[in-house]
Amino acid sequence: MKPYLFLAVLCLPSAIAFGQTHDEEQRYQDALAAARAGNTQWALGQLDQLKTQHPEILRYLYDYIQILSWTDQSEAVIKQSQNLDLKQTPVYVLEAVAKAARNTGDFIQSESLYRLALEKSPARFEPKLGIGLVFLDSGNYDRAIAYFNELTEAYPQQIEPLLSLAYAYEYRRDFASAIKQYQKVIAQQADHSGAWIGLVFALKSSGQYEEALSIAKQHRLVFSDEEWAEINWDYAAFLIRKSERIATGDPNRYPEMDKAIDEVNANLVSVDTLNLNDPQNWRNRATFDLMLALRNRKKMQAVIKLYEEMYAQGIEIPAYCRIAAADAYLYQQQPEVARDLYLSVIAESPQDFNARSSLVYAYLESEQINKAIHLADQLDTEQPNTIQSQDAQGQLQSTLNPAKTATELTAAIMRAYADRLEEGQFRMESLRQKSPYNPDIESKLAEIYYYRGWPRKARQQIENALIESPDHLGLQIGQVKVNHDLRAYPAEERQTHKLYKDFSDDTGVQRQMRLWRIHNDRELKVFTGGGLSNNELDGIGNPNLGTEDISVDSYLYSSPINYNYRAFIHQGWKMGLFPQPEGRGYLQTYGLGMEYAANNVLANAEVHYDNFAREAIGVGLGLAYDIDDHWRVST
Repeated sequence: MKPYLFLAVLCLPSAIAFGQTHDEEQRYQDALAAARAGNTQWALGQLDQLKTQHPEILRYLYDYIQILSWTDQSEAVIKQSQNLDLKQTPVYVLEAVAKAARNTGDFIQSESLYRLALEKSPARFEPKLGIGLVFLDSGNYDRAIAYFNELTEAYPQQIEPLLSLAYAYEYRRDFASAIKQYQKVIAQQADHSGAWIGLVFALKSSGQYEEALSIAKQHRLVFSDEEWAEINWDYAAFLIRKSERIATGDPNRYPEMDKAIDEVNANLVSVDTLNLNDPQNWRNRATFDLMLALRNRKKMQAVIKLYEEMYAQGIEIPAYCRIAAADAYLYQQQPEVARDLYLSVIAESPQDFNARSSLVYAYLESEQINKAIHLADQLDTEQPNTIQSQDAQGQLQSTLNPAKTATELTAAIMRAYADRLEEGQFRMESLRQKSPYNPDIESKLAEIYYYRGWPRKARQQIENALIESPDHLGLQIGQVKVNHDLRAYPAEERQTHKLYKDFSDDTGVQRQMRLWRIHNDRELKVFTGGGLSNNELDGIGNPNLGTEDISVDSYLYSSPINYNYRAFIHQGWKMGLFPQPEGRGYLQTYGLGMEYAANNVLANAEVHYDNFAREAIGVGLGLAYDIDDHWRVST
C-alpha cells in the first residue's frame, strides 16, 4: 500500500466524525433559529432527536426545556427536568423549571428554584420577578404587593413589576391602585397593549364604565372582538342598572332608560359584525338585557313579545328575565301568567326575594288575597330587624334593615286591600312610629285613611308628608284621589295633567287620568225600585191596601261647567196598583235642573212637571253639607 493511501485510510473515521458533528451543530443552530422565529414545534422535534442521540450533550436538553417553557408546556418541562442536576443547571433553565412549577401549583419548589437561580446570578432580574410571581399566583397578595413595591423602586424602568403589582391590586379588588400602576406602565410605554387592556378592565371593574368605554374606543385595535363585546355588553348592563336606581318619581328618568335601550340595540346589531366565538350566546345575552331595559321603561308589551319569541325558540331564559316578563304580564293585567312565572323562578331559587315580593301582588291581582297575606307575612318574618356590618376599623355596626321596613309595609297594606282596614291602619301607624318620615309609609297610611272614607284625614296626612318628600309619586297620586273626593276639581285637573305628562307609563297615573276623563264626560244615572204587599190586617186591625209599585228615575248630566256645575234633565216614571175603583195609576215627571258640587257641599235644584192628581209644575231642592269625615247634614 502506498504511504499516502495508508494515511488516508487512517484519517477516514475522524473525517466522518467531524462531518457528523458539523451536521448536528447546524441542525442545532437551525432549531434555535426556528424557535426564535416562532416555529417551535419543528424546533422541539429537532432538539428531541438531538438530546436522545446525544444525552451527554446537555445543552440540547437545556434548550429543549427552554423552548417547552416558551410554549407553556409546563408538565413536559417538569418531566424533562427530573434527571437534571439542579446545582449544575444554567440559570435560564432553572428559571424555566421554576416557571413550570409555578404554573402547576408547586409554589414551594418554584420559589426554591428561583432563589437558587438568584444565588447563581445575584444581579439577574428574572428570578427576582419570578419570586414575586410565586407570591402572586399562590394568593399571598399582601406579600406580593409589598414585594413588587420594593421591586419597582429598585427597577423603576422595568415594566413587569408594575404590571404584576397591578394584577395583585386587582386580585385584592383595589382597582384604584391597579389603575395607577397601569397608568405608570403607559407613561413609560405608551403602546403597551396589555396595559391599555388592563386599564380598561380595571376601570370597568371599579364602576367607571363611561371612561373605560371611552378609552377602549380610542385604542380599539388592541382589543379582541371578544374583549370588545364584553366591554360594550357590560356598559349596557351598567346603564340598565343605573336606570333602575332612578327614583320612580323622577320625571327626567326617561332619557337614561332610552340610552340603555339604544346601547343594547347597538350591541344586537354588532353581533353580526364581530368575530365572536359564540355569536348566539352574545345575541341571547343582549336580548335578555333588552328585556330588562324595556321593563324599566314600562314598554311591557315589547317585553312580553321578546319573552314569547325566545320561549317559542326553546331558548333557556334566565330567572332574572322571567321576573321581568312576569312584571310585564302583571302590568298588562294578566296576573295569573305573572304568578306562574314568579313561581317558576321560586322553584329554582326558593329564597329569591324579588320574585317572592312580586308574587304577593300577583296573588292579590289574581284575587288570591289569603295567599298574598300569607306570603307577605312570611317575607316579613324572615327579615331581621337589623343588619350587621363592619366599619373601617373592623368593628361590628348594627343598622336598621331597609328590607324589613318594606316587608312590614307590604304586610300592613295587604290587610287594607283585604278590607281589614282597622288592622291595616293599626299596623301602618305602628310602622310609622318606628320609621318616621318614610314617604312610602306615609303614602300607604294616607291610602288606608282614604279607604276608610276619611278623605280629609288622608289629605292632611299627604300634605304633611309632601313637605318632606315633594316628589314622591305615591303621595302625589294620593293627593289627586283625595282632591277628587273633596271636589277640589281645579287642583285635581292641574295635578292629573302634570302627572300624566311626567309619568304616563305609571298605572296609578293612568287610572287617575282615566277617572278624570270619565268625570268630565256626560253621565247617566238610573234609579229603579219596586215592591209587593198583601191585604192582610196590620197589628191594630186596619187593612193595609194591597199594592204593587215600580219606579224608574233617570238623570242625564252634562259635562261639568266651570268645574263645579252640571246641568241635568230628569225623567221619572212610577206605577202603583190601588184598590178599586182607582186601579192602576201612573206618575210621570219631567225635570230640568242644576247641580253644584264643591268642597263639603253638594246642592241641586230642579224645576219639574208631573201629572199627579192634576198637571202641575214643581220645584225640588236638595242640600248636603259635610261637617267632617264623620258627620253630614242634609235636607
